Amino acid sequence: GTTILVFLLLFQLILLWVANNKIPIRLPESISQIILHQAEEKGVKIQARNFWIQPDLSLAIDDFTAEVEGITGEVFTAERIEFQISPSHLIFLKISPQRFNLRGGKIFCPASVSQSGEKHVILEDLRIDLIRKGNWLTAPICRTRTGNFVVSLEGELPLNLLSIQNSLLNESEQQTETIAQSTRRALSILEKSVILAQEAGGGSVQIDANGDTSGGAELKLQAVLANHEVTTGVPNFQARTLEVFGDIQINKKGFVDKWS
Repeated sequence: GTTILVFLLLFQLILLWVANNKIPIRLPESISQIILHQAEEKGVKIQARNFWIQPDLSLAIDDFTAEVEGITGEVFTAERIEFQISPSHLIFLKISPQRFNLRGGKIFCPASVSQSGEKHVILEDLRIDLIRKGNWLTAPICRTRTGNFVVSLEGELPLNLLSIQNSLLNESEQQTETIAQSTRRALSILEKSVILAQEAGGGSVQIDANGDTSGGAELKLQAVLANHEVTTGVPNFQARTLEVFGDIQINKKGFVDKWS
């Protein structure tokens, strides 16, 4: 208890110094090690080139890599991650949703999980920008791709979506399934989805989320399959074979009300 209080006091002083001097500083090694140790206790090994505290009191991480205990090799990497700091939450690896930015993210499927038996990238060029505004989670841009298939999301979503996510995480922690088992299952499902997208010949999925007065949001989905360059006698010929449109209504609690 006393150690935690001393840590939080020291951390608060560091934040105050950074805010007053308007310059980023590297997170002290002792604090970085506490974060890494907490992650390792949860079965996740984290590596990063640098941890920074920025003048707006956000934490920035350069060249982030995550491995899961029981799975060989990294499952996720990112060129840079930034998020708002809550000193009392940081030590327990809880991220405040006030602002979150991710650049150059990649999700890998390890050889032990892959259907082909070889490690490969599932998703790449992952970019996420999220901002908390009142009861809304604003996404200026969330984008990723796999091969020549692109998925993007923009707009406003109910903040309660985060509460649903936290509930699911708490339920999984109470189950006997290890983090390695749940990660393998999630990566396997993701890999199968990616294979289906690639077999469709590439394309894109665009989701526009518009908040409504009830506190929910309407998601307008447009999918274009086989929208990519193909090798033919005509330079830069594009084949657009199928377009799909849909609407999904999410209520203020973050659950799907209807879809069409």
